[in-house]
Amino acid sequence: MTSNEEIIQSTKRLLRDLKYFTIHVIIYLPSNILLVLFAVKDLEENWWAFVPILFWAVALIYHGVLINTSRVKKLKSLMSV
Repeated sequence: MTSNEEIIQSTKRLLRDLKYFTIHVIIYLPSNILLVLFAVKDLEENWWAFVPILFWAVALIYHGVLINTSRVKKLKSLMSV
């Protein structure tokens, strides 16, 4: 594979991963807004609603860091050659 083909393939993978990350964020926001609205009604009984919000936020941050560290760095290294 030539360098240009590698750059094109790496860019396609990065764009695909960014699309999946965007979908992840789009699903995360309304779902967690609904959970917060549910929990605010009675915090003493619905405290558990904040647990999935926290864990999902950690997963979302991990997803973003994973894309940034692996795909973007690979693409930068290919383009600097």
